[in-house]
Amino acid sequence: MNSQPSSIIPVCRPLLPTTAELAPYLARVDAQRWYSNFGPLNTELTQRLATHAGAQVEHVVTAANATAALTCVMLDYANPEGGPRPRALMPAWTFVATPQAATLAGLEPYFADVDPVSWQITPAIARSAVATSDIPVAVVVVVGPFGAPVETADWEDFAAETGIAVIIDAAAGFDSVAASKLTTVVSLHATKALPAGEGAFVLCRSEAEAIRLKRRQNFGFHGSRTAEIAALNAKMSEYHAAVGLAALDQWTARRAGYARALATYRRHLPGNRALMPDGLGTGWITATMVIALERAREAAAMLFSHGIETRAWWADGCHLHPAFTACPRTSLPATRILADTTLGLPLSLDLPDTDIEWICGLIAGAA
Repeated sequence: MNSQPSSIIPVCRPLLPTTAELAPYLARVDAQRWYSNFGPLNTELTQRLATHAGAQVEHVVTAANATAALTCVMLDYANPEGGPRPRALMPAWTFVATPQAATLAGLEPYFADVDPVSWQITPAIARSAVATSDIPVAVVVVVGPFGAPVETADWEDFAAETGIAVIIDAAAGFDSVAASKLTTVVSLHATKALPAGEGAFVLCRSEAEAIRLKRRQNFGFHGSRTAEIAALNAKMSEYHAAVGLAALDQWTARRAGYARALATYRRHLPGNRALMPDGLGTGWITATMVIALERAREAAAMLFSHGIETRAWWADGCHLHPAFTACPRTSLPATRILADTTLGLPLSLDLPDTDIEWICGLIAGAA
């Protein structure tokens, strides 16, 4: 086991491509003098992202960031005629970007609970919440927590049966995401497994939706200077596309690095009291290490006393943030439990195995 390190171990330490690794792509930007507005590097990145996700390239659209992308997608479900805001049903157990995007799109966040094992909203939970809502639910946002995969087939059936649109918020899910019949948003933020510094991409259900999304993020323009619909400026720049392409060049090594660190955690965590999400590090990887742990806040204080940062990534749930306390919600017992018993631990590509073993030993010793 490692002795206490001389410096703090950060909970998150992103590692993006170096200047030298970016240089060939930046040289192309200099030569082409095309800096934004769906340029050549953006086109190449879109093609490679489509290949990764098994999607048709015409169905993939990049964006400036995932919050803006989610907002643009949800604008399709706002009420342009005024009156009560349609509701966007979503888990309270998510990052605040999810309800922020709904609010910006003119929808009312409507919080539901999650399954205590998968940490995800389920079709059964959604059906119950829809049945008790006094205002129509226009869309359900399903969150893949911390990069976990979502069973899209069940949600495709839900959408077909209810007529309610379903969006997958797979912000951290680059490794596990795949094309489906559902619109899916993936973040390329610096803290994600595949980073572009800042950015996102959307797997659309159809080419028509992709064109509409491009309008939404380009002032309402597409093929003309006429604003056809309400819109933002949410395009990815060529510089961020350059970072994304350089990161994709490294994807095999990056994925292996996260898998190595996650496997070390799985080997050394006391499995009787510190549980990793199912499949994490074996079936899928992410850049965020979150465990279920009794007395998580006490453990966080203990680890901090040893120079180890932790994070309650989603705090007590979105419904308790001041921006959303007035939003409607169902009963949230599983969310309350997860708020008390989940803890983010350090994870980075260059985190030594000895540090991971030491962290796990401290958690085991506190049992």
